[in-house]
Amino acid sequence: MDYFKKRLIKNGIIIPIIIAVAVSALFFAVLSVISDEFPFTDNTVSISDYETAEIVEAEPFEFDGSIVNRRDIPPISPNTVIGSIDAGDSSLPLIYNSNDVNATGKINISKDSKLFGEIGTVLASCYKSDADFLKSLSVGDILNVNTHYGNFTYEVTGIDAVNDFLLVKKQGDGIGRALVLYTDNNDKIGMSDEYFTVTCKMTSGIQITE
Repeated sequence: MDYFKKRLIKNGIIIPIIIAVAVSALFFAVLSVISDEFPFTDNTVSISDYETAEIVEAEPFEFDGSIVNRRDIPPISPNTVIGSIDAGDSSLPLIYNSNDVNATGKINISKDSKLFGEIGTVLASCYKSDADFLKSLSVGDILNVNTHYGNFTYEVTGIDAVNDFLLVKKQGDGIGRALVLYTDNNDKIGMSDEYFTVTCKMTSGIQITE
């Protein structure tokens, strides 16, 4: 094989293959880092998961009494901002059943969660990039929750670290109208097996019944 054929093979076949392999490796490395910043997703990474869906603002309305039936609250669609949660000088929007992108910078209420004011547990998470809001709280602190259907106050009753999501959901057991906020307890890149939880009890607001 003469010099020019060797050069043709090198420049026309081998180098493009090397470049393609390098680009593919870089793509998956970046995707892995992105997925690590979303600690509450499963291990299956899909590009479509990171497409931003339209964020909806809930229409505000008021109830006349202090006790309301659950069916009187219109259904809330995914990616709907329903209000905000405040603690001291810190505040984050509240979003219901958000996708991975829209949950950034917000407190995301689980689709299986109770609503604020219902008996049971409001289960809500934030990404560790927003975890300062949770980790600045102490037992006895008051959270002000402002929603499109009413305002509530919650008192922090417990702060814990647990290594099982089932234990996260059980943090509000026995409280009545509870709020459990949680996030990944790992401060570094990647996911951990531990959750940081803040448990609260409702102290004022409308009561929602079945």
